[in-house]
Amino acid sequence: MYGSAKICISLSDLVLMSRWSKFLLSTAPYKGSELYIDIHEAPGDSRIQSLIRDLEFLPFSPEIIAAGKEFVRNKIKGPFLCAQLRLLDGNFKNHWKTTFSELKKKLQSEHEGEKNNSLIHIFIMTDLPRNNWAGTYLESLANDTKFYKVHTLHENDELVVQSAKRFRVLKNISSTRYEKLCSYVSFHDILLYIEETVCSCASMGFVGTSGSTITESILSMRKNNVCQ
Repeated sequence: MYGSAKICISLSDLVLMSRWSKFLLSTAPYKGSELYIDIHEAPGDSRIQSLIRDLEFLPFSPEIIAAGKEFVRNKIKGPFLCAQLRLLDGNFKNHWKTTFSELKKKLQSEHEGEKNNSLIHIFIMTDLPRNNWAGTYLESLANDTKFYKVHTLHENDELVVQSAKRFRVLKNISSTRYEKLCSYVSFHDILLYIEETVCSCASMGFVGTSGSTITESILSMRKNNVCQ
């Protein structure tokens, strides 16, 4: 079942095991290193099983976690719901109705539980640019300011830019090395990771897109209490 008694796992392969490890490992001193594990008796070896469990969740760097918490604290400033809506990529673009229906159900449930119809804060994480929301359910939410306050993040937002700069300084790398780094970790990547962190902090709950690996990542972060 396991093939040879010894396997070699490069740290670049570990990136495939966890989306977050890309940010942690691709720029680390370990890049290009290899990890040798004897798995001949893996099913009955508690050490190997423990390692496999540990690899199931690799957290973001402290800089990313701090940036996500900062956005929640300074911009949202209270309880909120997160919705991760994948709408443009691959087969997801054919299921907008299903994707939006889950969010509608969640919001309806929240309204039924609110005695004074207070404003509901929603953080929207989506691949659909905000200038393309016209005619969609997202536009309706954003315009319904009596009941909802919609929050979003963008690549050019100061928080994202400063997070990239802080990461550059902390890693103490040259401009040439930084250009190489950006080929692996772009501003878009940093935005995505901060958004996931924000969603992990959503105290009113989380609505994700079925089948999305991003949804799986956020659920894992919430399970592991990243925001605490």
